[in-house]
Amino acid sequence: MILALCATVYATPSNLKAYYTMDNVDTSGTLAIDTAAYRNMSLYGGVTTGQTGKLSEGYLFDGTDGNMLNKTVDVDSSYSFSWWMKLNQEQSSGGLCYAFRYGDTAQLFGDWCNGNDELKITIYTASGGTSFTWSNDLGTTWHFYTVIVDNPQNNLSLYVDGAHSNTVAFGAGEPKHATEDLWISSGENRRYLDANYDDFCIWNAPLTFTNHTELYNSGNGKPCNELGESATAPTLNFSIIANNSKTGVTLTKFNATFNGTTYGTTTGQINTSFANNESYIMNITVFAQNFFNKTYSDYNLSLDLNATLDPGTRIYATDHYDGTLINFSAAIGSNSYTNVNQINWTKIGSYDFNITSSDHFNKTLGSINFASYNQTNYSINLIQAIASITPQNIYGNTLTTPFNLSTPNYYNNSNTLYLSEGKVNITWEKAPYKNATTEFDIIALYNSSLTITGIYQSLLNVTATDRTGTTITNFSINLTNSNYSTIVNTTNGSAIIQVLNENYNITIDNEDYELKTAQVNLTGDYTYNFSLYATNSINFTFKDEDTKNILSGINISMEIIGDVNYTNITTDTGSHYITLYYPEEYTIRYSADSYDERFYYFELTNRTYNQVTLYMSNSSRTSNITVVVYDEINDLVEGATVKAQKYDITTNAYNTVEMIKTNFEGEGVMNLEKDSEYYRFIIEYNGEIKKSTNPTYIYGDSINFQIILTSPSGEDFYNTESASWSLGFNNATNNFKFIFSDSDNAISKGCLYVYKLVADKEQTLYNSTCVGASSGTILIGVAAVNGTTYEGKSYIYYNNEQQFLGSEIVTFGRTVVSGKLGIFLIGILCVIFAMVGFWSPPIAAILTPVPILFGAIIGIANISIALAIPLVVLGIVIAVILSGRA
Repeated sequence: MILALCATVYATPSNLKAYYTMDNVDTSGTLAIDTAAYRNMSLYGGVTTGQTGKLSEGYLFDGTDGNMLNKTVDVDSSYSFSWWMKLNQEQSSGGLCYAFRYGDTAQLFGDWCNGNDELKITIYTASGGTSFTWSNDLGTTWHFYTVIVDNPQNNLSLYVDGAHSNTVAFGAGEPKHATEDLWISSGENRRYLDANYDDFCIWNAPLTFTNHTELYNSGNGKPCNELGESATAPTLNFSIIANNSKTGVTLTKFNATFNGTTYGTTTGQINTSFANNESYIMNITVFAQNFFNKTYSDYNLSLDLNATLDPGTRIYATDHYDGTLINFSAAIGSNSYTNVNQINWTKIGSYDFNITSSDHFNKTLGSINFASYNQTNYSINLIQAIASITPQNIYGNTLTTPFNLSTPNYYNNSNTLYLSEGKVNITWEKAPYKNATTEFDIIALYNSSLTITGIYQSLLNVTATDRTGTTITNFSINLTNSNYSTIVNTTNGSAIIQVLNENYNITIDNEDYELKTAQVNLTGDYTYNFSLYATNSINFTFKDEDTKNILSGINISMEIIGDVNYTNITTDTGSHYITLYYPEEYTIRYSADSYDERFYYFELTNRTYNQVTLYMSNSSRTSNITVVVYDEINDLVEGATVKAQKYDITTNAYNTVEMIKTNFEGEGVMNLEKDSEYYRFIIEYNGEIKKSTNPTYIYGDSINFQIILTSPSGEDFYNTESASWSLGFNNATNNFKFIFSDSDNAISKGCLYVYKLVADKEQTLYNSTCVGASSGTILIGVAAVNGTTYEGKSYIYYNNEQQFLGSEIVTFGRTVVSGKLGIFLIGILCVIFAMVGFWSPPIAAILTPVPILFGAIIGIANISIALAIPLVVLGIVIAVILSGRA
């Protein structure tokens, strides 16, 4: 170590620029007195004076707006700040708050708003900013800080509580130092500290570590104006010599970097001066061409340095997948190496590496360029097996790339893995699916085709409880959709099923409970709970027909009559629950005081739960209405079920309020309200709906219904008659409009077909639209071209069978036979066909209604085919009678 001594000036009381003891203020209480007689500082916001300080009194800054400001502080390019501070509450992160800030832009500041009890010291020069952070658990105790700017050496240092914290070299250029603003507790447009301060001092020179420890005074503190004279510290001339570690020969040409600054020599020694006191800590890297670098961390510059550098380049080859060194043979350029795991290579250049191993696939690395003599470590991927992965989801469908595959020591984004031999867990990853891991046994030096199955997206957890909320533990789940089905059993009350994010039908099965199905649309993990009633159970609810209120507090008697079971029940709660009944048809007879006796007919299906609402009418409001049902030849029908449905204005719906079955005379008696309520009736026979009426008032004491029993055409007729519909043409919009509805929901679809006829040519389909619902509105627009005729035909579907309703014809620019004119034409044809009776009355009876049928079919007039068919049938019946008489 070579020492060259020269004098330098360090901080003494004569360099004390300003001293704020914080023991006093001016008479107005708005200025902090500078006892060094430099410049008083203004107090702003929430600053409380006269507080307990470290040395006598101190100031309290409230963390909201309390701060001190001296608009100008004139110091030289080397200066120091020292102060005592006790942090009361750290401000939350997200903004800046300063222990102090020197400079109106950003020259030097201590930022205490990092959220982790950190003091960040930053200095700015023309070349940018330099920072370091001191972290400690501050608690609520006093700490002494000294910040030193040593401009000749470009060093920024921090000492805390008698110890050195950090020193960094700042960028080239002098920091701003003259006529700069100084804030305490805050900076311009920044946040504020919640802290106590005492003895804030400004020095016009860099303090030494000895100065700091003297002012710290073992934690007791010492006034700044009592700092003693320090011995003059030397300028340390630091020398570096570099040697070849193998030969010991001193290198004449090398370089060294000190904390980012590089020095070089061609004479064998680097000499550089660092202003220092007892010690100086730096990071040093020594490097030279054709040698490995040498790095010294936190080196003490009070010592000299004799660096040793190693020559050459080292190449390390390992198995990338298990991390162990292996023996291999390598050809590197023209040189061959056998059974080695480390190669010392000293030549600069570009080479091909050919690696071979008896238990690994061969590996070739082309054009590896050694441009320097720095140490190079190569990890050669020597593989033992190749696995090609095919992923399949739970449906068995193959999933394509891109996806990721990973093992404990390998990861890529293709369907091929390069692996060591042995058992390995391979994980398949692809959004939005769940990761799927499968164990495979990989055979060395073989290519394997492997399949990861059962890949899913979400977990469906199915649970079940009974009507009391008790968990049902034993059940099975049948999960199905158009692509997939699976059955899962459980004995613990929870079944977890792997699924894709699709729509599913879930059926839960336990023989003691109803068989229940739900639909779910899965978009992620989901838990679905089934609330089940006992199998073959019924819950009866009794309501007042007019108020719709449950009839609680009234004794209601009910008989449940079947071929196997009979039960007589009395309840005053308005409801009754029964379970485990035999599945069959039941007659329900129920009554109560002041209420009519009524019947309800019900078929209990096996493995079901049923909710039955029975409506009761006060006898003071109803009348006895005799209902008679007869068939198409006027024979009385025994055993027909007649349902009376009453309109409810509050719900805009019809409720079945009473049911009867006709006796051997085809009659039954209902208790209904006359003249004031809107009813419609549904007549069933042998389980089939034979008639559904339009809503009507009841004016008389009897109602007659005729149903068709013998012909499907009769069923079609009455099905058609139960539907409400209309077909028309809007001349303003040139639209055909077809409206249909069926309150019985028997219609499965409605269709409108529009045909086009130009200049009396053959009719062609112009447009068509269907609505697959029991009600709907269909609009089809046409072009208003003169001489063009359009015909709209309306249809409805029952059980996938098409039924024609009617047609509408419109012509642009001329008149056609339609509407009333069409009816007139059909009437003339009927008269002409009837004249055949002069020669054969039976034939005339058959032919006379035929024009009506064909008129409805071809759409000459808007006559319902449901009306035309019975007329033709009637003509055939008359013909048969006339033939018999003849």
